[in-house]
Amino acid sequence: MCAIAGVILYEYTRDDVQLSNIRSQLCHIVNAAGDRGRDSFGWSALTKHDVVSRKWTTGEKRVLEDFEVTEDTRIVICNRRAEPTTEFVPLKMDTDVQPFTDGHWFVSHNGTIANDRELSELFALKRDTRIDSAVLPGLFSKAGFEKGLREIIGSFALAGFKNERRIPQLYLACNYKPLWIAHDDCNKCIFFASLPEYLDETWWKPQGTRRLKLTEIPPYSMVRINSLGGIVYESLKPERVTKKVLVVCSGGLDSGTLATKYVKEGHKVELLHFTYGCRAEEREVVAVKAVAEALKVDVRFVDLGLLFRTLAPSKLTDPHGTSNRTSGGEAGAEFAHEWVPARNLVFMAIVTAIAEGNGFDTIALGANLEESGAYPDNEALWRRRLAAVVEVSTNVNVHIQVEAPFENLMKHEIVKLAIELKAPLEHMWSCYEGDSVQCGTCGPDQLRRMGFKMSGVIDPIEYEWLPEGFWDGCVTVEEYRNEKGV
Repeated sequence: MCAIAGVILYEYTRDDVQLSNIRSQLCHIVNAAGDRGRDSFGWSALTKHDVVSRKWTTGEKRVLEDFEVTEDTRIVICNRRAEPTTEFVPLKMDTDVQPFTDGHWFVSHNGTIANDRELSELFALKRDTRIDSAVLPGLFSKAGFEKGLREIIGSFALAGFKNERRIPQLYLACNYKPLWIAHDDCNKCIFFASLPEYLDETWWKPQGTRRLKLTEIPPYSMVRINSLGGIVYESLKPERVTKKVLVVCSGGLDSGTLATKYVKEGHKVELLHFTYGCRAEEREVVAVKAVAEALKVDVRFVDLGLLFRTLAPSKLTDPHGTSNRTSGGEAGAEFAHEWVPARNLVFMAIVTAIAEGNGFDTIALGANLEESGAYPDNEALWRRRLAAVVEVSTNVNVHIQVEAPFENLMKHEIVKLAIELKAPLEHMWSCYEGDSVQCGTCGPDQLRRMGFKMSGVIDPIEYEWLPEGFWDGCVTVEEYRNEKGV
């Protein structure tokens, strides 16, 4: 485990001030990275004349005076190492300190190569240290960079370059280990480091107006940056055509339509329903079973009633409570009066475990734009940040996408889509209450019936209350489908 850092300089004529700036910034980054690695330090630098210089030391040391950044420097890669117990070397030599090289590739690595012995045998690799990272230069020489990455079992964020008579090129890659880059347009270079705080520019601000543009390298990605300023990103994730989708399904309009969409697209679909003590629980269970049967898919159930009824109660799980029905449900549609504390966040932790344990590559949520006005966990930002957490919460090379295809759709748009997909609308249950028919005046009911009204279609389910003449001028679902030819 380590911190890696470095810089690639564009082909550009710099003055002494700019070179001093780059040198100072690089030293600042490496010094800051000492909090993640204090057992050894090393750096390798490539010049435009294909000359590689190297320095190393063991133990803690500030390295501000050690860098030589000249007008010929093109790439510098550094390593601050935290020595794992499985790779303890009592008396370190220069061959035990990163960056490692086979004479062709130079590589700095953060992480653990669990199959280093197997790679050594498979590719006939030689190394002069027991440290696992030392297999990487030889691996890349024999297998190539991308193929070599795919051979690794373990974790990595790494930086490397080849000593060859071509345009200098910096190679960066990571799986779940963090890696960030910072564009310095003022001094015509790009820095990289394990953590964004190492690239913090506050140290510079009293001396000028320079700005660094920070970018995280996405998990399971590789990046090639050449000294002419070209940058190429590539994903290390496998491509999928048919998905195995776990749809979180309440039995309501959004999730029921979502499940239909994935089925009609030819994906392998399964529903997951949580019982958590809401008043409509029995009705939701009946609905989700009916939706599953209509779509000919399986459904799993998870009971969280104890948690949400006793430890994180709400108006929705109060058996003696009632939903906000003010103004025919408009109040409930505009604000989360029935908010259940962190419900969807708790759900997602469990959904992720089930998805990983059962080989699902996609988790699908019915979050939508309409309800994001009242519910933060329906906003696209929530899903995106959650997807980023899921990416680094599963095992190595387990890639689970979190999708919410309706996150930019309003309710009436979902209604039209449901009708066109021939979703089992008559079986879905949206109401917060658990009576024999949907009340028509809670927030979800108001959204559903108005979604149908705005679409000019009569909802096929029955409501306890509707404004007089509510469906005047509307057509039936079948009439709408016939008119649209679907």
